[in-house]
Amino acid sequence: MMNELNDELATLIDSALDNQDIDSIYDLILHFNKIPQEVLKELELAKIAFLKANCFAGIRHLQNFDDLWSWNNSYLEKEIYQLRVARNFLSKIPFEEDGTDLRFRVTTNLANALNHIGRSVEAIDLWDEVLKELPNFAMSVGNRGHAFYWYGKYLYDSGHQGAFLNESYHQIKLALKLGVEEHAQRDMQDWLKHLLELHDWENFQFQPEEELRGRSKREK
Repeated sequence: MMNELNDELATLIDSALDNQDIDSIYDLILHFNKIPQEVLKELELAKIAFLKANCFAGIRHLQNFDDLWSWNNSYLEKEIYQLRVARNFLSKIPFEEDGTDLRFRVTTNLANALNHIGRSVEAIDLWDEVLKELPNFAMSVGNRGHAFYWYGKYLYDSGHQGAFLNESYHQIKLALKLGVEEHAQRDMQDWLKHLLELHDWENFQFQPEEELRGRSKREK
């Protein structure tokens, strides 16, 4: 019964986002807050926290509170908090008893949010955590590719920058081959096109800048 209700609520969130209906999303958050948690199991509590995180993410996008690497964003903070709450509940459930992909979706979304505020290294660790258990989880592969792009873009060494962009290209290409969610497909296709405009990554060779290799033999 609770699973069916959660599926229905997830559909309502998607509908509200499609219709840019922020008031309905706020109403859903109020509804989630009224659900008596003491009668629910860990998996149900994790699902509710995950759905609340999606609500805060939706408000953030619809109200354009989405500046890259911005720390001053209350909706993003609430989104990250709810995803951490969901992960905490899921950590109490043995993997073999879960029976869903929720832990992978939660961890991927948490990594996405952390990457958004510039915590790329932590985000990559989380995507790697997902891919260790489920190597073909396309959304983790693709978002990991995005992170490598933005991390590499701001490196001052063009050689190492190329290595990161090369990884980005191959990760996004793989994600599209594996099959990403419909809402992300166009974005990743555009990123792949952009990367191909920068270089022929199929024939990339790593060439670090000579002057950045260090002065001593040990540094080199």
